[in-house]
Amino acid sequence: SAVKIVSSAENFPFGETVYDASTHLQGIVKMDPHNAGRFLVAYYDADDGWKGKVLVGQITGTSVTFGTAGEWEWTGSDAYSVKSLAWDPINPNSFVVLHQKWGQIGLVSIGTVAGNTVTFGAPQEGLGNANGPSTIEYNPSVSGQIILLYVDFGQAKIRVATISGQGSPGASIAFGTAVQSGGDASYNKIHIKFDPHTPNRAVITYLNTLKIITISGTNVTLYSDLSNDPSGGYGHVEWDQTVTNRFYMFFKESNAPKIQAIDVNGNNTLSKIVMNQIVGGVTQLGVALGQMEGSGTTNYSFAFNPFNPGEFIAQYTQSTPSMSYFVKGTITDVNGVPHITSESPVAFGTNYSNTMDGPHFDYVKAGQWVTGYQSSGNSNFGTVAVGQLGSPPVENLTSSNFIG
Repeated sequence: SAVKIVSSAENFPFGETVYDASTHLQGIVKMDPHNAGRFLVAYYDADDGWKGKVLVGQITGTSVTFGTAGEWEWTGSDAYSVKSLAWDPINPNSFVVLHQKWGQIGLVSIGTVAGNTVTFGAPQEGLGNANGPSTIEYNPSVSGQIILLYVDFGQAKIRVATISGQGSPGASIAFGTAVQSGGDASYNKIHIKFDPHTPNRAVITYLNTLKIITISGTNVTLYSDLSNDPSGGYGHVEWDQTVTNRFYMFFKESNAPKIQAIDVNGNNTLSKIVMNQIVGGVTQLGVALGQMEGSGTTNYSFAFNPFNPGEFIAQYTQSTPSMSYFVKGTITDVNGVPHITSESPVAFGTNYSNTMDGPHFDYVKAGQWVTGYQSSGNSNFGTVAVGQLGSPPVENLTSSNFIG
């Protein structure tokens, strides 16, 4: 197979889960957009008073090494759960963590990496309530600007914030006014993905809502939802790397992993488009959804290879049999119609449920990616595994065209 697992660090403990890990992912992994093979893992440590911690990991050849865990400021009630982690795509060695303390208050901690050491400034309140799913991302078009998408007592809200002094001990965050995005959002899939072709534009997804947003300063404009949502709820989204105004959604429908192509119209409304699926060298015309093998999926995500446009790795877990899988695939555009081809799934391990986070491609070393999960066969220890695609092309990607 073109997918190969080359490394696994089995003794990297996250500690036990506080509550249902299928709803609240507790180990968040992100690749460094500026340094080859370096990544962060944010987690809470059940064996150390539920403290919130971040580790620097480094991939070298076929091995993974870790630095010393850094803790964000902790008062005995502030590390209830880790929500989201984001690297700064513009300012090297800077990142943010979104986490929750007892009382359901959402906090943002600004972190700095020096070598394999992590330090933090004081946590700053960014959400009035963070009991539901939430995520944080940097706007790659504006230095120091972060976007928070979260659930506040069942209501989806968006907030734009600006970081001043990122990388310094006294860094601060100025939060804009929260904008309500829609109705009920009590669902575990919540996602922001910025458009690599159009500055200050992103797609957001949660529950059965999928819509475009644009950002100007701290103001957010929301556009219409896509109607006729899939039965499994919306899932992970990725923008096409070469075709403008198009993205793809990886989700489950009728307990099967599928990919849907979606175009953005001139007024930022959305429309589904049919795909052609190539199976065994035969093109099946006009299929609404590209489908992969498997059933009963619970943890579906995918990522495009930044060095080979259209090539992707999909990751999902299925219940029958209880197993987690990677799938390598390719989406190509032929006269405006996306054609999808996927290889046979590669069994990765026993059912890791929704504790899996990834895949995350290395934006400096071609073909390499990392994924994190809790190893159910190893006392729920946190584990990272590294994947590598064979025969990578020339490595010419830089941080200036990284989109997180």
